[in-house]
Parts: sequence; structure tokens; C-alpha cells
Amino acid sequence: MKKTDEENNEQKLKVTNHINKMDNEIKDRFKALFVLQEKLGDFDEEEENEIRKLELIYENKYKEIYAQRERIINSKDTLP
Repeated sequence: MKKTDEENNEQKLKVTNHINKMDNEIKDRFKALFVLQEKLGDFDEEEENEIRKLELIYENKYKEIYAQRERIINSKDTLP
């Protein structure tokens, strides 16, 4: 299930607060990992959007075929 913006912001704040409490020698590593994780999240969102666009394209193509199939079954269209 997808989180709301409010839930995402709350989670980010918790992680950031936790990182800020770390020892300085490891804090920068975790900050860098956090930034990378954010980038992954952005890519995931972009991927989902692009996949949905493709799904819509093919749903429309299928609709045409299904409609033609129905017309043939109901003798409302000539055979190809």
C-alpha cells in the first residue's frame, strides 16, 4: 500500500533525527545512504508512472480487439 505524503514526511523526519544522533564518524555514511534511498524512491515512482502509461496504451488496444470480437460473435461485423 502506498504511503501518504504525510506518512512519508514523518518517516523521513524520524530517519533524519536518528541519523543526527549518530556518532560523527558514521553519520556522513548514513546521510549518503539516505540520499541514495530517496533517489531510489524517485525512480520507483517514475517507473510506476511509466508502467501505467503503457498499461493505458495497451488497454485501449485491447478494447478495440474486444469490441471487434463482440461484433463478430453477435454477427454485427464481417469476418476479417
